[in-house]
This record gives sequence, C-alpha cells and structure tokens, in this order.
Amino acid sequence: MALRINQNALQDKLVAHRQFLRGVHGGERLILKLHDAAELIFAKRDVSWAELAGTDLRRCIFFQASMVGISLFAANLEGADLRGADLSKSDLRGITLRRANLEGANLSEADIRDGRLFVQSDNGGYEPVGDGMSRIDEAVLARANLQGARLGGAIGPRTDLSGANLRNANLAKANLAESNLTSADLSGADLSGANLGGCVLQGAVLLGATMDGANFSGADLTASLFKRSDMVEEQLSGAVVAPSLSETGGTISDILHQHSIWVRTLGSEGTQADMSGVDLTGVPLRGVELSAVKMEKATLTGINMTGSSLSMAQLAGALMNRVNCSDADLRGAQLVGTNLRGANLSHARMNRMRIAGGLEAEWPTNLSNADMRGTNLKFADMSNANLERANLRKADFRDANLTEAVFLDTDLTGADFRGATVTGADFRGAVGYKP
Repeated sequence: MALRINQNALQDKLVAHRQFLRGVHGGERLILKLHDAAELIFAKRDVSWAELAGTDLRRCIFFQASMVGISLFAANLEGADLRGADLSKSDLRGITLRRANLEGANLSEADIRDGRLFVQSDNGGYEPVGDGMSRIDEAVLARANLQGARLGGAIGPRTDLSGANLRNANLAKANLAESNLTSADLSGADLSGANLGGCVLQGAVLLGATMDGANFSGADLTASLFKRSDMVEEQLSGAVVAPSLSETGGTISDILHQHSIWVRTLGSEGTQADMSGVDLTGVPLRGVELSAVKMEKATLTGINMTGSSLSMAQLAGALMNRVNCSDADLRGAQLVGTNLRGANLSHARMNRMRIAGGLEAEWPTNLSNADMRGTNLKFADMSNANLERANLRKADFRDANLTEAVFLDTDLTGADFRGATVTGADFRGAVGYKP
C-alpha cells in the first residue's frame, strides 16, 4: 500500500524544497516516490526537479506551479488541475493525464512517451507500476505549449488542443479522433499515420507537417493552412475544405460592387457580401468597402487589406495570419478566435462602433480568444476592445490607445507596451504583463 502524505506534511516538504532550489543550508529535495498524495494542493509552488515517480496525484491542484524538469514517471494525475503550469523538460513517461486540465501549460521538450516503472517487491524481485502507457485522452490542452515534446501515442481521442503549440511535435500514429485542434499550430509536426478523423481543425496551421498516411476523414479543415499537394485526395475523404472563390461561382468585382450598393443604401438595394468559409488567398482587397461583410472562417492569409473598411465585419474564426490591415477600419468587428498571428494592424481603428438611427448602441471590437502572437499593433486605437483570453505573446502595442481595453486572462508574455495608453484597461488574470 502506498504511503499517504497529508497537506500539512506536504507543506513542510515544500518549504524544504524551496530552500533546496535556492541552495540554502538545510534544504532538501522533494521526493515522494510511490506515495499517495491524491487531492493535495501544489498551486503556484515551485516543485521543479522534484521526484514524484509512481505517485498517486489524482485531482491534485498544480495551478500555475513551476514544475520544470520534474519527474512524474508513471505518476497518476487523472483529473488534476495543471492550468498554466510549467512542465518544460519534465519526465512524464508512462503518465496518466486522463481528463486533466492543462490549459495554457508549458510542456515544451517534455518526454511523454510510454515508459514502465519497476519497483522492488518484498521477495526481492521487481514488479511494474501500471502498464507503462502514457495517456492524455479527454484532457484539456487548450493553448498549451507542446513544441518539441516527445509525445509518442500519449494524446488520445476527444482532447481539447485548441490554440495549442504543436510545432515540430511527434504525433506519428497518434489517435486524435474527434479532438478539437481549432487554431492549433502543427507546422513541422510529424502526423504520419495519425488518425485525425472527425477533428475540428478550423484555423489550424499544417505547413511543413509530415502527413503521409494521416486520416482526415470527416475533419473540418475550414480556414486551415495546408498544401493539398502534401496529401492524396483519399486522405481528405469526407473532410470539409474551404472552396476557392472561383469554385463558388462568384467574382470579387461583382461581390464588391453589390456589397458597396448594399452599404450605401443601408441594405435596401444590392447584396450583402457573404464569403464565409471561402479561401480568398491572393484576392485583391486593398482599400475596399467591406463594412458588415460576412467572412467567418474565411482564409485571408497574407492578403493586403490596407485602408479597407471592415467596420462591423463578421470575421470570427477566420485565418488572417500575416494579413496587412494597417490603417483599416475594424470598429465593432467580430474577430472571436481569429488567427491574426504576425498580422500588421498598425494605425488600425478597433475602437467602439457607434450605431445611430434610433439604436444609439456602441459595439466594441471583439478579439476574444484570438491568436495575435507577434501582431503589429503600433499606433492602433483599441480603446474598449475585448481581448479576453487572447494570445498576445510578443505583440507590439507601442503607442497604441488601449484605454479601457479588456485583457482578462490574456497571455502578454514578451508584449511591448512602450508609449501605450492603458488608462482603465483591465489586466486581471493576464500573464506576463510588463507596463
């Protein structure tokens, strides 16, 4: 029977471990190998390089804990809370993370391959702990960093990997059926022989990924970035793939002409443009009138939209990485979950849109859950904008107007706020904010 440790005893060991990490005399490394520590609290503590191999840690709370290099070999963390935890370079071989919450966790360079732990028995022989298989099925890995992680077949079906960083990850032969990979970065990943059937891959980036023998049957690849030449048609059997504008039977000149009439006549004439789910790569959209356009889940990668009018535009879930929207009017635009990674939004207007005509309503620009890593927002007006839970790592906010903007639970690691106006902005729960 595993030796049980209670919260008070753990507290004493955590204090000693902190001294150990600091090199203080009398410190002692945290070693709880093969213990029963289920449901204990490690939240916001530093347990880096601790030894917890084979330990029962079910439903433990590791919220925002520092766990760099920790050994969790064959440990059981089913249902554990690991939100925002740093597990980089950790040993997670043979681990159980079923139904665990790893939202925003850092697992870069972690070893999550299968691995069996053996312990000496009473008769002098050796017995295995568990079956040696790593399991992360039905877990939440939204916005987690898995870059360079050695995954093996650990990640299973129905896992939330939305917005996760899986660059260069090894997912060969993984069964990810029915998982949520919305806006995930899979560039350079090894997906050979992987099962992605029924997965939601809206806005995902698959450039440079190895996809030999991968199954995308029934997957939703709307607004995802990949080369069809990297796959054979059989792999996309039953998959939802964005059609090009020519495949929809329309021309951009006719669509823009009818839409401009619709805008000018307040909808009494012309036709509102609806290009939702369409691949618009290469379509010229600089300086055009697209107010209130419908472009949800559209592919707009690298398009020049400088000076365009996109006020009240419906762009939720669109793929707009590297788009140039400098000087554009995006007041009141809906960009929920949109991929704007590396986009140029300098001098763009993203403040509230005032609607007259008896309504007297104000619509803030909604960028919640958007991927805006490395986005250029210099001199942009984002007053009152909603950026809740957006990924804003290394975003450039220099000289931007962020008055009363909402940054609840955002990732602002490495973001540049020099010269920005942040009066009344809400940064509760934001990570990495350095004014």
